[in-house]
Amino acid sequence: MIKNFKKKLLVSTVIGLLLIALVGCTTTTNPSNSDEAESDKPNVEKEISMAKAEEHSKKEYSNHEETKSPLESNQYYCYYASLANGQEIQICLYPIGNEVKGTYVNEKNEETKLEGVLDGTKIKLTDDKEFFSGDMETVDNITGTISITGEKPEEIKLELSDIALAEYGHRYANMGADDDAQIDNFAKELKMLVKYNKKDKIADIVCYPILVNVDGKKVEIHNREEFVKNYDQIFNKSLKEAISTAFTKNMFSRSEGVMFGSGMKNIWFTYRDFNKKDELCIIAINN
Repeated sequence: MIKNFKKKLLVSTVIGLLLIALVGCTTTTNPSNSDEAESDKPNVEKEISMAKAEEHSKKEYSNHEETKSPLESNQYYCYYASLANGQEIQICLYPIGNEVKGTYVNEKNEETKLEGVLDGTKIKLTDDKEFFSGDMETVDNITGTISITGEKPEEIKLELSDIALAEYGHRYANMGADDDAQIDNFAKELKMLVKYNKKDKIADIVCYPILVNVDGKKVEIHNREEFVKNYDQIFNKSLKEAISTAFTKNMFSRSEGVMFGSGMKNIWFTYRDFNKKDELCIIAINN
């Protein structure tokens, strides 16, 4: 009995010691393993900081892109707009870096010089005081407020009519002109001649032969006598109306000449002799 009891006690003791050893092994922490576990954990604060920095960088880049002006330097951008009273106006811009020079032309073809600044898509123009402040939706449209002397400020939308790559002050250089005023004055004189139906004087400033539309047919006119004879068919009502409302400044031009008129109804003119450049003449009439 005693022997059996001792055996059982010995076995129990051995089992107990084994259990203690096993428990001790599972609960003891290995410092090196602890470090590895810590290194495996994500550094949340660091990741948040990096994410914020990336977001800020993207925002700064986005802001830089957004603030770039759609208007390129050293080009003429001419716009038309209608005022609340029905008057048609013209505003032409010439950006030079962040600055801009411009002109405002009213329905009477009276010109006002403007200066201003570009700030991204924002534009501000002044004469002796603030004249126009607006925002460019695209290069084709500028929406803003215009303040004309003697009139209430009003919202307008400028719509692009044409773009010309030229040196400032030489709007018509692409057709060979040395003097913009000479071109503008010819258009101004022609407008008055058409208004008062001075057919003989208009016939004198035509380059012959010229192809015109007479009663729906293309006809070549060879001299001033033929021109005067067909004048009323050439300068019909729709052409006269287009000329009467056309601006005589900042007109569209290309190497062939200058276009004076509105839409599809217009007159083209250029130099009679490019060596002299002292006389301009009509080379095409689209009626």
